[in-house]
Amino acid sequence: MGHGDVGDDGNLEALPDFELVIPRKRGPQHKRRSVEQVYIEARRPELVCMAWVPELRTVLAGREDGKVAYWRLMVLNNDVTISKDCRVFEGHRGRVGSMLSLREQADCFSGAIVVSGGADGQIRVWDPRVEIEGAVQDISGHDGTVTALAQCHAYLASGSTDRTVRLWRPGGTPGEVPKKPSGVTYPWFEPHRVFILGTLPGWINTLTFDSTGEVGDLGSLFAGDSEGAVVRWRPAKSIRDLGGCDFVEGSTHTEGSTHDEPFERVPLDPNGSSRGVFKALYIAEENMVVTLAYDMKARGYDTLSGRRMMELDNPERCMFTAVVYVGETRELFLVDRRGYFYIYDLRLECVTLREQRTGLATVFDENTKKGDWLPAADLALLRGAPSLRALVLTAQGLVKGIQICREKIFQFLYKPGEGHVGPVIALTAGMVDDQERIISASQDGSIRHWDTYDMCSLRVFTDDSASEITCLAYSRHNRKIITGHEGGEVRLWGVDSGQCKVMYVPEKAHANTVSCCALVSTTDPTTGEAMETLYTAGFDGRVGLWDLRSTDGRSPYLKLGWKAHEKEILSCVAWASKECVITAGNEGIIRLWKGPEELIGELTGHERAVTCMAMRGTTLFSGSEDRTVRVWDTEKASSEGALLETLDGHESTVVGVWAMSSTGHLISVSTHDPTITGERQGKLILWDVQQSEVIEGALSDEVKADLEEKIGRLKEGLESEKDEEKKVKINEVLTGFETQLEESSKGEVSMQRLILDTFTHPEKFRSVTVREGDNQVLLGTAECSIVATRALPEDVWTESGLPPRQSNCPPSRQWEADSRL
Repeated sequence: MGHGDVGDDGNLEALPDFELVIPRKRGPQHKRRSVEQVYIEARRPELVCMAWVPELRTVLAGREDGKVAYWRLMVLNNDVTISKDCRVFEGHRGRVGSMLSLREQADCFSGAIVVSGGADGQIRVWDPRVEIEGAVQDISGHDGTVTALAQCHAYLASGSTDRTVRLWRPGGTPGEVPKKPSGVTYPWFEPHRVFILGTLPGWINTLTFDSTGEVGDLGSLFAGDSEGAVVRWRPAKSIRDLGGCDFVEGSTHTEGSTHDEPFERVPLDPNGSSRGVFKALYIAEENMVVTLAYDMKARGYDTLSGRRMMELDNPERCMFTAVVYVGETRELFLVDRRGYFYIYDLRLECVTLREQRTGLATVFDENTKKGDWLPAADLALLRGAPSLRALVLTAQGLVKGIQICREKIFQFLYKPGEGHVGPVIALTAGMVDDQERIISASQDGSIRHWDTYDMCSLRVFTDDSASEITCLAYSRHNRKIITGHEGGEVRLWGVDSGQCKVMYVPEKAHANTVSCCALVSTTDPTTGEAMETLYTAGFDGRVGLWDLRSTDGRSPYLKLGWKAHEKEILSCVAWASKECVITAGNEGIIRLWKGPEELIGELTGHERAVTCMAMRGTTLFSGSEDRTVRVWDTEKASSEGALLETLDGHESTVVGVWAMSSTGHLISVSTHDPTITGERQGKLILWDVQQSEVIEGALSDEVKADLEEKIGRLKEGLESEKDEEKKVKINEVLTGFETQLEESSKGEVSMQRLILDTFTHPEKFRSVTVREGDNQVLLGTAECSIVATRALPEDVWTESGLPPRQSNCPPSRQWEADSRL
């Protein structure tokens, strides 16, 4: 897929949300007049730039007339409303060219403070909390228009058409601020350093600063100029200065820089355009600086080598005007002069959404004709609301709110020539030589190893003599991949060499397809040696128990085999603590086996075939063709209390379940969802089976009688009480007692389960595994793909207190392993 192409992501939408408006005014400068026979009506002042203040949920927008517009928002039940009409601060004596919301710096200044730069060369500091129409501080120093602002720890950086970058430090002489809010500390910026860019061909258009936050990374300040050059300043460590760092002239030099330059030139890819850069965004965690240029392209460069990492041509043949980065999803949001909103996925390297979101101009002005698309001038992320929103600034006095809606995040990453050409029927993840690997099996007869970082195919194993693969497991202890086959054989594959051999069977273990297998770690009762045991089950209704050890004179072999079901077995799972195997299939009955003659229990309740199972502790989860997932207490097998809950949510056969050992959450997968539009075929549900409300069974007669007596007294008191407040309190207590009495009469345990998340996909799911250390679900599909998405929502992951992810792989991405591409 090309860099400018638009990917088809049916789960992603940008919906109109709210609108902020500056009222039209008719003054001497806004009288109706004709210009080249085009009538210009009363108009809203053009908006140029904006800043979002999350602490106050406030939007400030700089205008062409030098004033600053101000809106205060409220968020209620995920809906944004405007609590106050637009207010206007008297600002600069000319166009406001840049605005910046400052982050709080401990011991220096408070947050929720906004800085603006104007055509008058002034920098103004604003506090939206102050009930005055003026700035807290005016800063002078530049001789030209202030075009760019950036916060570098406690410092403020400003760029100008006077070809200088100035650094301002907090701590100057405080001024008088009427009605100053208590507890707020202002920065009171004073001059610190001036970098004169005498060797650069143009003036500064943009400044951007970022840091990874890691120990030793003090961040970098990048500047882009009107002729296309990009330069960099790196702060040096200094325990005497604010934030433990300072920008020292000439402190860093690389090839291409001279010792007379107070900066480091970024060696941009010579194949890139030399057209002027008017906007730049440094993304430290991606080690990339994104530039928007006058040639209608957005480019991303490696900050060390200058290598071009991305390039996006604007399909509307106009300039991009603003860009922001969403770290959670590794996406860029962009807008352009025709009012289009873009989402560019850095992993996929293509646009996943492009929609016109500003609307049509309703009045004429000097820059826009009536009926044209409203240009987008600036962009900001509104993170203070429950859902991610983008604010798009338009020219004609409007700020458009856009809500980003997605069912669940996933991306496509195509790997030409490195994928399966048949359905992916089995997936597992495990450690190979201290590196986590994903192992997949397909009906095309191949087994593949995948690198978890970039999903590169590392190894491919095949054997032309083998029948179709039907199930897979990985034994780290024995360094073997185990596969079951349609012909009834069980094969071992060397995890490194791919050498394949059929396990030695005196009499064939299975006469038909081996449909499932399960590994369990045990101890040899005679030697005390740690070992892994393999259970297999098949369409012949038989179960096989295998010893996987290879010792002198002995190969892995079948220890035991027995008939467990009359019909086909479709799923088996090991109960490690009891050294048991649990089997189920087309009979709809689940059986617990200790050995050939030791059936220790049965679980009944499914109306159709049981297709998949998973264990966590003593709890068993089973999925079925009856479209339900059932939760069982295996300790109570064959008793009435064994079935704990029936989970409804799927519209078709449940083909996979996974119980997360770290958190207890349950993931279930089905193959077809006919109720979802767009012909989506696969569905995943995340269940919080831990969160439940348990109401005990019938109360004793004494407790019941006591409750009834209390209820009677409360009702009498309610009739005689005249105080309304006391009546409300009595009613609350009375309702609680009545509810308790009503539930006790049911004489049963009631449990409620919660669906935390759902995910649908256009392809049919065939297999599932979870990388719990990386919060990822991997799904094999009938269309030869491997889909990956997050297992738990980020807030649940954080609240669970889980350790940091164990690999470099992002929490949400999708690989399409398809050699047809």
